[in-house]
Amino acid sequence: MKFYFSPSNLAFYQDAFRSYYDAAGSWPADVVEISEDVFNQFTCATPDGKVLTCVSGQPLWEDAPAPSQEERVATAEQRRAELRLIADKAVEPLQDAVDLNMATDAEIASLNAWKQYRVYLNRTDISLAPDIAWPEIPA
Repeated sequence: MKFYFSPSNLAFYQDAFRSYYDAAGSWPADVVEISEDVFNQFTCATPDGKVLTCVSGQPLWEDAPAPSQEERVATAEQRRAELRLIADKAVEPLQDAVDLNMATDAEIASLNAWKQYRVYLNRTDISLAPDIAWPEIPA
């Protein structure tokens, strides 16, 4: 079996499926033949922190570019939303106990800690990503 790499598509192809590509008119004009070892190296799994690129028509792993500040902030926004969900789920039953005058002293203290955590979480400056001082999650 023959294996191919398309530098323009950064994609891999097997000769066994060429008839399907030809029928669809999608077999790339720039494919270069590669060894089965190279095919397996680049199609089994992407190494952490790497991206597929092409040098002189051959596939190559390169270090992934560092995320932009906008991407870091978006990741921080997502993390804050996830932490907020955790806090909301902790507050709901504790607030029910307080509202129904059934809360223990420990539940009241826990409710106050979680509410305080939510305030600090909302005040967290995520524009500083990745150097964010996240508030500590209550015990």
